[in-house]
Amino acid sequence: MKTGTELLAGNYDNIGKSSHVLRKISSEGVHSKQLDPDVYQSLLKLQAQANDSVASHYGIKTFVQSVSIAPVIIHLWSETGVRLYHQLSCCNALFLDATGSVVRKIPNCKRILYYEMSIRNPSGSGCSIPVAATLASDHTVSTISNFLQTFRDASSCKNRLLYGIDFFHFNGL
Repeated sequence: MKTGTELLAGNYDNIGKSSHVLRKISSEGVHSKQLDPDVYQSLLKLQAQANDSVASHYGIKTFVQSVSIAPVIIHLWSETGVRLYHQLSCCNALFLDATGSVVRKIPNCKRILYYEMSIRNPSGSGCSIPVAATLASDHTVSTISNFLQTFRDASSCKNRLLYGIDFFHFNGL
């Protein structure tokens, strides 16, 4: 058994050796970061935070862009992702991939998939670069199309603002 001094010094050898102990530690860490113990209340609070956040001068608020409860759909991207998409999508392949192993099962809800849109790394090697993502319990063409259209609209708004400001300054010279 380790003494308090050893633990404070960062000596965690032989602590949590079993996978059960590590899963319990991980679970407790995840639950401590939830906005609410109920998943749907947590989603409502997340939606309120997204609505209350202040938009940047490009119109992008936070990483969480929108939250829907029924069906569960969450759109995620940042201003950096939009900028990377704008800079790299013209000459690099775009990928859309889905996986179901990221999100745990929510009671009374269809399986939630994590969809990620990424761009091929311009260096030609290494991992692709994620620019946007969505979590969705509805897997229809219209839901995925809505995600892509919403992201494209966010990208277009940023570009119009960016170019509008640039042209305004050039015309004033």
